[in-house]
Amino acid sequence: MSLLLDALKHAQNSQPATANGQPAPKKSHLITYLVAGLILLCAEAAWYFYQSYKYNHEITRYTIQQKQAASAVSPAPASAASQPLAASSIAEIATALPATASGTGESIKKTWTRPLAAKPAAKKRKTAKKSLRLPPATDALNEAYLALSEGRLDQAEQHYLEILSQQPREKNALLGMAIIAHRQLQTERAADYYRQVLREEMGNAAAAAGLVSLSAQADPVAAESQLRELIDFKPGAAEFHYALGNVLARQERIGEAQQSYFRAYSLAPRNTLYAYNLAVALDRLHQPAAALPYYEKAAQLSRSSDTAFNREAVERRIAELKSSP
Repeated sequence: MSLLLDALKHAQNSQPATANGQPAPKKSHLITYLVAGLILLCAEAAWYFYQSYKYNHEITRYTIQQKQAASAVSPAPASAASQPLAASSIAEIATALPATASGTGESIKKTWTRPLAAKPAAKKRKTAKKSLRLPPATDALNEAYLALSEGRLDQAEQHYLEILSQQPREKNALLGMAIIAHRQLQTERAADYYRQVLREEMGNAAAAAGLVSLSAQADPVAAESQLRELIDFKPGAAEFHYALGNVLARQERIGEAQQSYFRAYSLAPRNTLYAYNLAVALDRLHQPAAALPYYEKAAQLSRSSDTAFNREAVERRIAELKSSP
């Protein structure tokens, strides 16, 4: 606008005066100045709009770049989302002691609940070496577990009850009491302890499998259905596969039982009874060559104090299989 005013003033000043001092009549060149002023005005307006557009474009481009950089750095969102006596000598589920009954096994570390996000490893600090000692509660659990594994049920029960008198919600002691009651065929008492364990830890596979197995003899079809549902929910729980194997073995469905025992053993290869029951199932399916290594593995894993495992009978069967052509 200032350019237009300047042009008009210049045009006015450039007009020649008449003899009387009056402005000369308008000349054609005045129109030229007006046109030039309008052109300058348009040019100024165009320059102003161009600068505004350029500024807005730079702001938009910067914002887009910032968003792209943020999306490249931020991680992608996680997608919505892992043991009844058969006619053969297949062992009872209650004798397959879960490691949690001792309070020190790997099952304590591998919870059946949602996995926690991995935490960055903390820097190791150099400290003086100290002798490690288990806390008293864990010592008592170990003593109770040892008594239970050796078949000293009365002593094991005494230890577990002492722990529960001080810690009524200690799930490992509750599970130990459930196993003792299960072995003593105290169905209602065992079920009550199994339920207490599940109240403390809903995802405890040993308690869930034990609870289902209590009803297997009365209603094997319902028990099988429940175990298959549990397996679908948690396929990595060896206890469920082992319990299902026992339910199937009771129905003389040895081929299916063998498959369940194999899955249980694959998930927990250091469990004596998983290896033993797999060997028995293969033996009953007339596959002695396949059964032999599992008998040997069971004998290797067993302890002389383990009353739930007849080591002499297993070693005798191993000798028979090795001597047969």
